[in-house]
Amino acid sequence: MSGEGSAMQDEAARGQYLRHFDPQAYHDTYYASVDQDLAFFLQCYHHAFHAEPRLARRSAARRRLLEVGCGPVPVYTACASAFASSVTMSEFLPQNRCEMQAWMEGKDEALDWSVFFNYLASLSPHSSSVLECCSRSVKDIESQLRSRFAEVIPCDLTMDDPLISPAHRASYDVVMTTLCLEFVASSKDDYYLMVGRLVSLLRPGGVLIMAGALKNTKYLLGGLTYPSVPLGEEDLRAALRPHCQEDVTIRTLHRRGLLQDKPADHEGVFFLLTQRRQEGESEGGNEYRDVNDEMKCGG
Repeated sequence: MSGEGSAMQDEAARGQYLRHFDPQAYHDTYYASVDQDLAFFLQCYHHAFHAEPRLARRSAARRRLLEVGCGPVPVYTACASAFASSVTMSEFLPQNRCEMQAWMEGKDEALDWSVFFNYLASLSPHSSSVLECCSRSVKDIESQLRSRFAEVIPCDLTMDDPLISPAHRASYDVVMTTLCLEFVASSKDDYYLMVGRLVSLLRPGGVLIMAGALKNTKYLLGGLTYPSVPLGEEDLRAALRPHCQEDVTIRTLHRRGLLQDKPADHEGVFFLLTQRRQEGESEGGNEYRDVNDEMKCGG
């Protein structure tokens, strides 16, 4: 596609999201239950924030967390609530920011995520935990996330400074994003640029966590089609290579559900964790720890 055609597609997609994306419909369509994809994400996040050495090494003063493209969904960051010293959420769509703020304030009209918090509460603590871990109730997890929550701010991954202000560059210890970049980018090259922008928000040595869809070209919501860039594991590697350290963990899960069960055409999902290269550290041949769909993230 020409640059002009790509720009037109970008503008049309942005307009569709702004005018038509409905957080309630999204919740009802894709978050009605803890399906295999969502369970995989939650298990992997739970394991990362309770048992991942690259997070365990971080002091209490180095646990400032940013979620990019949070949508109206608080449950992924909830996995980090016992780890993070502060949590900032960022989101492009104002309707999603409003929904997130409503949930954080405990408003009656906020979307109901209780089935996911119940699932998180059921995940087993890890004996060799990053945290002093014990079983937590749903109320514990919700209240801890709200206590760590700082704000939900606008973000735009099509801009060189995604959080608008350059002051946010290299200021976070952990940046996480779920089911976001592949739906914002218009091409693989665009996706690679967005990964670089994401990494730029991390301090040197900071931890990047990404989760998303593999080989997805579209999803349906409210009778409309929303495009996606179809990614393979090799594309994830290519996007990370210029910015991140050699030790990259990628976990995948092949799709088993039917299209009518979830109106998106992905072939699987992934979860990855790596670190931003330290200042002065040169690019090397990345070594990846790939784990297939039978791998258990823990929990």
